[in-house]
Amino acid sequence: MKILVTSLPDLKKINVQRPHHLLKHLSQSHDVTVVCVNAWWLEESTDEIMRESLENLAFHYMDMGRKNTISQEILIKKSLKKLNIDPDSFDVLLNFNSLIAGYKVARSSRTPMVFDICDDLVDWINVSSKVPGPLKPAGKKICSVMLQKNIKISRKITFSLKSLEESFNAPSEKSVIVPNGVDTETFKNMKNPGHGKKFIIGFVGFLGNWVDIETPFKALKELEDVEMIVVGGGDNLNHFKNMAEKLGVAEHVKFTGDVHYSQVPVYISQMDVCLLSFDSSVVSHSALPLKLFEYMACERPVVSSSLESVKEAVGDRVLYADTVEDMKNSIETLCNNEDLRIKLGNRGRTFVKENYSWNSICSKFEEVLKGVSDKDQVNLGKSQ
Repeated sequence: MKILVTSLPDLKKINVQRPHHLLKHLSQSHDVTVVCVNAWWLEESTDEIMRESLENLAFHYMDMGRKNTISQEILIKKSLKKLNIDPDSFDVLLNFNSLIAGYKVARSSRTPMVFDICDDLVDWINVSSKVPGPLKPAGKKICSVMLQKNIKISRKITFSLKSLEESFNAPSEKSVIVPNGVDTETFKNMKNPGHGKKFIIGFVGFLGNWVDIETPFKALKELEDVEMIVVGGGDNLNHFKNMAEKLGVAEHVKFTGDVHYSQVPVYISQMDVCLLSFDSSVVSHSALPLKLFEYMACERPVVSSSLESVKEAVGDRVLYADTVEDMKNSIETLCNNEDLRIKLGNRGRTFVKENYSWNSICSKFEEVLKGVSDKDQVNLGKSQ
């Protein structure tokens, strides 16, 4: 297949995410061309796994100047012409959150589109630091309209969660559940638990507005001989550092900042318990973070906020805690019961290997694209 990809996330400048795993798999057997928004205000990542995921495809930016995101997407057709890319020469169009550019390309070409949704795109406006507060209501309204337009014109919509499909009222005949996953060869236990040091709890991930570190910090204050590692950078890194100081736990918390993706399993393996601590927003409940499966693949027990997405994916294979008291009790329980930690860790790795391996998930995604790549099929979306 010849696959054209439009992407709102700048895939060369964000941490390794779902699109990188999917594109790495697709580009091994297919001709993949990516046209991506240029987040010129960010530095290009030097992460080797990110580079490997993009090395076998043709990568282009919509614009090499300093245009804003919306302008880049609106001018997509002009950009494609400048890049000498003809959308009609491709078998399938794959859309990663590109609500304007993806829609414009799909609407003006004969190439069928697959629209991939792994987050609540509308409510992401609420937590985005790039959208000024006064503009958020209008932004959500415009995003909602464009999302429905993309759903209507798509041949297939792939969702990471059943709840996302339901929230967007996508036609069942167009919808396919393709969850997030984990590379179980990269993510594995690199250090046995019970290493003789203080008990270590940890969080891995981008420190955005939806992350709740305050609850673990307050629990940590009431726990003895427990240390915490916070792995990752983001908008709230300094905010959380200041919070640790104010709560009196700074000497027990290590912040690593951004680390290469290849080093994440090393850090996870240093932890006795891994945390998935999010707020109670719609965005959090609609997200299925890769870190959940990465924790489990490394045989680490997980204490998670009571997110519907997590319950839907892994059920009772993790512990849940929303309050400081619940968090403290869960950590104490695991701290005092090594057998339980090992049991949950082993059970978690077996579960993700059988159900959430990127190998099988990417193959399923590939079959979805193959199923829509026949241009002789009637594109129902364009006829409406």
